[in-house]
Amino acid sequence: MSEKQPTVLHLFCGAGGGALGFQQAGFRSVGNIDYDAGAVADIEYLTGEKATQADLGTLSPQELADICGERPDVVFTSPPCKGYSGCLAGARADNEHYQALNSLAFRGIWVALEAWETPPPLIMLENVPRIQSRGKAWLSQIEALLRSYGYALHRSTHDCGVLGGLAQKRQRFLLVARHMEQVPEYLRVPTPQKHKAVGDVLAELPVPTPGNDAGGDMHRLPRQSALNWLRLAAIKAGGDWRDLPESIALAPRASRQNGGFGVNQWDAPAHSVVAEGSVRNTWSSVADPRVPSASRRGTYGVLDWTQPAKTITGNTRPINGPFCVADPRSPSARDATYVPEPPRVEAHHGVDFDNKRPTHLVITAEDGTWHRPMTTLELAVLQGFPAKLRGKWLRFTGNSHKAWRQRVGNAVPPPTAKAIATNCAATLAASAAGSMILSSEAIWVAPRPEASTGMEATQ
Repeated sequence: MSEKQPTVLHLFCGAGGGALGFQQAGFRSVGNIDYDAGAVADIEYLTGEKATQADLGTLSPQELADICGERPDVVFTSPPCKGYSGCLAGARADNEHYQALNSLAFRGIWVALEAWETPPPLIMLENVPRIQSRGKAWLSQIEALLRSYGYALHRSTHDCGVLGGLAQKRQRFLLVARHMEQVPEYLRVPTPQKHKAVGDVLAELPVPTPGNDAGGDMHRLPRQSALNWLRLAAIKAGGDWRDLPESIALAPRASRQNGGFGVNQWDAPAHSVVAEGSVRNTWSSVADPRVPSASRRGTYGVLDWTQPAKTITGNTRPINGPFCVADPRSPSARDATYVPEPPRVEAHHGVDFDNKRPTHLVITAEDGTWHRPMTTLELAVLQGFPAKLRGKWLRFTGNSHKAWRQRVGNAVPPPTAKAIATNCAATLAASAAGSMILSSEAIWVAPRPEASTGMEATQ
């Protein structure tokens, strides 16, 4: 280590969210490695730094050293999480394919430790929280390996939204390893930040109305069947498929994740952005108050029982005009148990709800907002990616929204990575100078693993 620009190696770098965050914190990358060619192209597009397509399951320590050219100050690894994720049924998680993916968490760190005569000063492993249960055996081996090389460790879960000030709540696991001989100064927890509201982020983007291409290729409004548009409108903001009325309810099934058809509130943080970014499986919709129609005076207007009514128009709904009344004939106790029949789903204003063909509809929900799916660009921005890069709308490699959403959902949020990297840089600099950091931030990795409880301060 020296006072030079700090360096980082990203293993399983994905689309480059972590790499972009470290770059923004002043780090220079000596290597970005991933098996997915699309992700490799994305990281070069985002950061302008070289990336390498390689299989870390077979890459040798010498091959890694040759790719990097020099030993990094920080190794940041984010191995495949599918085998650990709660989105995968337990029976499938135990099969040979996913167990092979799970083993990459150990192998990535082993390769990094063996690639240089002196091991990297700081190593970080990021993954889903369930790695602590489904990957318990692998974590035990990883920790034993790191301790044998002289590292102090700390593992815990954290909210990326708190560490990076995101507009989403995103729980993730992080194992942090500090080589005590090379890095005598403590590594500290980034200062907690307040979550943003969804609207704080999405309001900066154009409204993705049907047929509107503002915002670029990643800002296309997804199509849904008419019935699914109705379902979104019927769910109260902040709810999901379990809140649907009986007449348009979805049958419960074991494979359906909680959050399917979930509608995020505009003025609150979003739920976690995940790789499966479809309406049916995740919280990938939002109650957008920017309904693409002119506002009407008298909305939700309540008429006095003793006065004449306002003009009756063709849209006689409470959200469109003063079509409510203060009725003095309140229900009697005899009528209090009356439950009306559930609404029927039928053709309305030319819309056939039995037609399953995907289309675009604007249905104003009872709260006056448009409950709509979020675009791929909106999910990327919630994840902390920039909406624009070098003056143009963000656009990942390829033409598949499914592939784009997988890379977005699997990415480390850049602002979170930047916050972590900033503290890494300060610790490396202080250790190189033989100085000490005076800070009120909690200590992340103390001299002995059992001595540190700093991470809990961020939860």
